[in-house]
Amino acid sequence: MKTSTKKCMIAIFFAILLSATISFAQCVTASTDDNQQAYQDTMLSFLEDVFGVDTSKYTVNIEFCQSYDLERYSEGAEIRFALGSSESNLIVFCRFNGNNIGSINLEGSPFYVQSKPADPLMVIKETIRGYQKHSDTLYMETLNGLL
Repeated sequence: MKTSTKKCMIAIFFAILLSATISFAQCVTASTDDNQQAYQDTMLSFLEDVFGVDTSKYTVNIEFCQSYDLERYSEGAEIRFALGSSESNLIVFCRFNGNNIGSINLEGSPFYVQSKPADPLMVIKETIRGYQKHSDTLYMETLNGLL
C-alpha cells in the first residue's frame, strides 16, 4: 500500500472518529454539574486509551460546562477542559451523550504514554482498540479486522 494511500486512510479514519456530532433538542445552561467528575474521569480515560496521552502529567480545570437534555437519548453536557503542566497545555472540548463521549476536540501538544509506531496502519489499529473500550459500536471490530 502506498504511503499516500495510508496517509489518506488515516486522515479519513480520524475525520470520521472525531467529527461525530450530536443533535440538540433543548439546551439548558448550567454553571455546575453533579456529573462533572464522572465526565472528567471519562475524558481522561479516553485520552489515555485512544490517543495515548499521559494524563498523569496534567492538572485539570473545567473552564465551561453546559448541560442539556437530548430528544432521543439521556442527558448530556458540553465541557471545555484545560489541562496544564509546566511543559504542555491542552484544551479538550467534549460533548457527552449520557456518560459517553459523543465528540472530542483536542488542541495542543500532549505528552504521550508511549511512542507511536512508525507504521500508520499500526497507529490506526491501536487507536481503534483504544476506542473500542469506550464505544459499543460493533463496526469497529469489523473495521480493525479489515485493516
